[in-house]
Amino acid sequence: MLSFPEAGRWWLEKIFPLSRRISGFARPVLKKVTSIPMPDDDVFDATQELMIQIEKIQKLLSNPSVTSLRLVTNPEKMVIKETQRAYTQIGLFGYLADLIVCNRVLPNEASQSGYFASRLSGQQKYIENLNEIFGTIPIKKVPLFQEEVFGFDNLRKLAYQLFGDEDPAQFFYSDLPFEIINLYNKDNVNKDIPEGAEQEVRLRIPVVSKKDVNLNQNGEELIIEVGRYRRNMLLPRALQKRDVISASLNKGILKVWFGGENND
Repeated sequence: MLSFPEAGRWWLEKIFPLSRRISGFARPVLKKVTSIPMPDDDVFDATQELMIQIEKIQKLLSNPSVTSLRLVTNPEKMVIKETQRAYTQIGLFGYLADLIVCNRVLPNEASQSGYFASRLSGQQKYIENLNEIFGTIPIKKVPLFQEEVFGFDNLRKLAYQLFGDEDPAQFFYSDLPFEIINLYNKDNVNKDIPEGAEQEVRLRIPVVSKKDVNLNQNGEELIIEVGRYRRNMLLPRALQKRDVISASLNKGILKVWFGGENND
């Protein structure tokens, strides 16, 4: 679903105009020989409007000054793994995650029970791992309540456990998932910056290794593959005619350096 707006934009720009022209030519002919309905202009207009609205929603959701995502996990091995995957995916597509919520945490008094003591010990180990995985993103813990959380009273208790007197609508973390750095006016003495680099794209792709990342440049698009996930990232005009000259992945930050203009 995260890739759908970009795939839709590609289809709208590359395939949609051709499909509409072919349908316009074929519709009168096919009406004479078959009763199978062909899409008319109203269908194409509605489809085009739908894709435009979806792209607008995507721009709103990926605007870090307006929207952030909050990931909820449990202190369990497999659940944390799934949260890691979700965190990687939203980082790949440029969405800001400003808070991690660790839910269903056993209270310390559970250690007094032999039945829950080992479970509590395991949870504490996984909670420590959360800090290593998500770095500087704030992590808030919610205890395992004695009863199911539903109804306004219990939801208020849950909200107070999470935020206390803080404003829950504030941004708890604001590091941008994606940024472009102009190197023209920088003294490129940093040994990490390759010779000839003029602009640098930084994208946060946490909890992945180099072997899982593959980069390709195709005209105006930078194609980033992380495992089975793929993002066709539309480059700004300033980068569309420049070549990728090098890239690196270190501590969850993918850096892609662009050099002089290509001849395409």
